[in-house]
Amino acid sequence: MICKRMSMIALGSLLTVVVTLSMFHQVNPVSAQEDDFLVYLPLIFAESDTPGPGAGIVIDHEDTDTSELTQAQLNAARDVVALFNHRSIGNNILDGMRELEAQDPTRYTINIVYSSGTSPGINHYMAGSNGDPMSKINGFAAIVRDGHDAAFMKFCVGDMPPFTSSDPAAVWEAYRDMMIAEQAEHPGTVLVWWTIPLTTQSDARGLVNFAEFNDSLRAYVAENGGILFDLADIESHDPNGNPITQGGFEAMYNGYSDDGAHLNATGRQRVARAMWHLLVELAE
Repeated sequence: MICKRMSMIALGSLLTVVVTLSMFHQVNPVSAQEDDFLVYLPLIFAESDTPGPGAGIVIDHEDTDTSELTQAQLNAARDVVALFNHRSIGNNILDGMRELEAQDPTRYTINIVYSSGTSPGINHYMAGSNGDPMSKINGFAAIVRDGHDAAFMKFCVGDMPPFTSSDPAAVWEAYRDMMIAEQAEHPGTVLVWWTIPLTTQSDARGLVNFAEFNDSLRAYVAENGGILFDLADIESHDPNGNPITQGGFEAMYNGYSDDGAHLNATGRQRVARAMWHLLVELAE
């Protein structure tokens, strides 16, 4: 399975259905009622690959190995019309996509163009400014259009305290409301949720504020459905899958960044591989 699915319904749980049966030995309805009895039938929900209401699709640290993706899946993924609004760390991720392409053009070639248009591949744009998350929210909303198969935006570490005075709860609420509104306005476009990236374990600035936003986002998708690209989870696990924390909060593995926030070659190629998993999911 390419990704995890969160659901508020426990798969495999048993529900009891009560069925009333009547044994009509006689035509007389009174006599028939005396023979009524109850049968308890277990109702078993089997796991499904199709998320319904209250289910979410999550791309996370378990989706950083692209060797499991077939060539046919990658070919379909590169035809997805995606809109990606971002700033500097987004550029890191796109550099990782280009590096994968240079390593293996047959598998990882994809069109990446600076545009808010509808070309197959990744149309990336940089609406809004670092340190002003509301400008990113409003800027993204202004460029989503019909014709995008999928659209997503990414905040940066600089959009949360201590790098700015923004309130994490207020930013989450504004982001949530915008995503809901844009999904309603563009029902043919899949709006993909993204967690906020992290600083490294050795840097650790802002981790409590990133956690507040990210925890709210994960809980929302778990309850309401949608597709979540969990960038924070991808950053906060080392290459062996071990979780990385600092002070009780998720932190980026030190080996993924040289400056405490931006992704180095190891980090950006890791996230780029997860991006391929996202595109494959969107293509299916």
